[in-house]
Amino acid sequence: MRVFIMSADDVKEKHIDICKKYFPHRYEKSLSFHSENDAKLCIAASYLIYTFAKAEEKDIYFLRNNKPYIKNSPVFFNVSHSKKYAVIAVAPSEVGVDIEKAEEKNLVCARRVFLENERKWINNETSKFSVLWTLKESVMKALGEGFALAPKDFDVMPFLDNKSITVGDTELWAYTAVYDGYSVSLCLSNEPKNKFEGIEIVRIK
Repeated sequence: MRVFIMSADDVKEKHIDICKKYFPHRYEKSLSFHSENDAKLCIAASYLIYTFAKAEEKDIYFLRNNKPYIKNSPVFFNVSHSKKYAVIAVAPSEVGVDIEKAEEKNLVCARRVFLENERKWINNETSKFSVLWTLKESVMKALGEGFALAPKDFDVMPFLDNKSITVGDTELWAYTAVYDGYSVSLCLSNEPKNKFEGIEIVRIK
């Protein structure tokens, strides 16, 4: 399963032009950011949606908890960003994707968001925190629940052994990878053809 990633550093005029033309509200939003990096991430996300979900702003609607979908399309997508990267995952079923940079400050909330067995596995390692946190987020996003579904309500450790989990009535498959010090996780609501293939991260410029 591919996840496409784009750096804010790689945003050029052609990306800005596409955002301005096909995502006018996102473009206006990008102009309101005080941070140039945040503005470029907004543009990068628009470019990824346009290129890989084959959608424009006018095609995108939102369910509860701001989960995006494309009206009258068999394609599902999800985007995420952290620090200098934006990512997108596109699939034929509900999908969630999350990216997070490994940072020590994140460890302070481990007790609030992880189960005891998950905390033991993390063992105060920032890289392991990011792995489990992005898996949690990808599940919440795939289900369209956001934080209405508490992170401690489900265990993501089976994913690390290439096993599925069931949340409510939905069976889920998820995978994780590391890219440039960032954890990237992807969750699917339909069993993939090759369920052990993991994630291929593709850099877009």
